[in-house]
Amino acid sequence: MAIQFGRNAFIQTSEETTYGTASGGSYTAMRLISCSLQKTIERSRKTHLNQGDAGFVRSTFDAFNITGGNITAPLHYAGNGDILKAALGAVATSAGPAPYTHTFTPTANLPSLTVVFQRGAAQSASGTGRKETFKGCVVSQLTISCAAGEEATFSAEIIAQDSDARAAATTDTFPTSARSVLHHQLSSNRLSWNGTNDYDVRSFEIVIDNKIERRNNLGSQLTAEPNTSDVKEVRMTVTMDLDSEQFYTDFITTPTAIDGDAVLVMTGTNNDQMTFTIHNAVIEEYSDAVTTFGRTEATVTFLGTIDSSGNEAITIEMQNDNANPI
Repeated sequence: MAIQFGRNAFIQTSEETTYGTASGGSYTAMRLISCSLQKTIERSRKTHLNQGDAGFVRSTFDAFNITGGNITAPLHYAGNGDILKAALGAVATSAGPAPYTHTFTPTANLPSLTVVFQRGAAQSASGTGRKETFKGCVVSQLTISCAAGEEATFSAEIIAQDSDARAAATTDTFPTSARSVLHHQLSSNRLSWNGTNDYDVRSFEIVIDNKIERRNNLGSQLTAEPNTSDVKEVRMTVTMDLDSEQFYTDFITTPTAIDGDAVLVMTGTNNDQMTFTIHNAVIEEYSDAVTTFGRTEATVTFLGTIDSSGNEAITIEMQNDNANPI
């Protein structure tokens, strides 16, 4: 049997109409950095006292099907719409003509995806690897990050219901408009905080935590449709050279914390743009320890909250020439 390699691995995604039922719609291919999606069967020891003479377990039973994992991939100005919508909940697209602005906003209930994981290639020239189809995929947590000198990436923690047996490979057709979001494409406004646009940043990380948990019930080894079990949270952490005391001043302001929108805009070519807005953000953490002869760095963590205009804690706008947000 041919050895399997990770090269040429990719995923295909499509939103499900019914949770846990493989989508019959069109699928979008995405390039991968890594993927740990897998089905695991949790096997437990039977609890009766009748064991072997030497004290070893006599038998086990299958408890839960624990399916899921992590997807890490390059962030693109187009082609990641399924993941963004699954992590936030809804998307609305502006009227034409191009360029179109696709605005992703949070909702209480999150859609589920079918994810086809093409598991690389086989060693032989004729080998094409194997695919595995994961159903009922819900994004528990989404992380978007970028640092100087790098391309932006996303990492999605997935809770899935089940997967099909591995089968013959599928083929990839990546969107031609799926261009990478790169570090040097941060807009001239840099980081905008509370209406001021003059903050340089060295890196940023946005974490959307949907607080999703499995729902295990009698009668099935599979999870029922997962739902939110706690207050959702979104944070953006930025690292920068310390050249302003404004963040520290705003952080220690009492009794009421300073709040405002924290905005980052990435601008590519061919009308590509991506805007991350943390609404009504408060500075939750701040540090600027002096540890070297060189530049002092400041790290600021913003916590998004609901604003007075009814905006939820985060909005992601993706602009491109595609009428379809996915």
